[in-house]
Amino acid sequence: MLAALYYLLNGEPCKALEEDLKKLRSLGLVSGKELTPKGREVLQQLMTKPIFLKGKVVSGDGEGRYYLSLEGYRRQVREKLGFDPYPGTLNVLLDPPSAEAKSLLTFRKPIVLKGFTMDGKKFGEVLAYPARVRGLEAALIIPVKTHHPPEIIEVISPYELRRELGLKDGDVVEVMVY
Repeated sequence: MLAALYYLLNGEPCKALEEDLKKLRSLGLVSGKELTPKGREVLQQLMTKPIFLKGKVVSGDGEGRYYLSLEGYRRQVREKLGFDPYPGTLNVLLDPPSAEAKSLLTFRKPIVLKGFTMDGKKFGEVLAYPARVRGLEAALIIPVKTHHPPEIIEVISPYELRRELGLKDGDVVEVMVY
């Protein structure tokens, strides 16, 4: 059904569009190609209700440490997210339901960390979403250009989350995006 909602919001067709529109119509969320008042209410809930993403902690390749040591990103995290990030990310391999739920982020306005150039090298834009991991302040980040598959998320925090929460590879963790 996300394909149909995406189409209604952006006007761009997605796979399975007609089948999704039929389902949304049967639920009273869409009339023709317009959201009904009930549809707008459901969409508003999707945009404001916390999204819980669950998965297993996995090791990264250390790139997060490098990028978060760059002042161009650090400054923006301090200004836009309100914390000084620990130089590293917590990587989480999402379980299948959470990998699907991650697509709900398309309905949220991200906090954009703008790309910049340093010493002739270009660094890309990063989308960020405020989050919490076991009650600790954090943010889910999605670099616009990444080599990670979509089922792996990166989380930044003012804390070294692995140490602070006693996490190791394979531990299950839940990230609440709000």
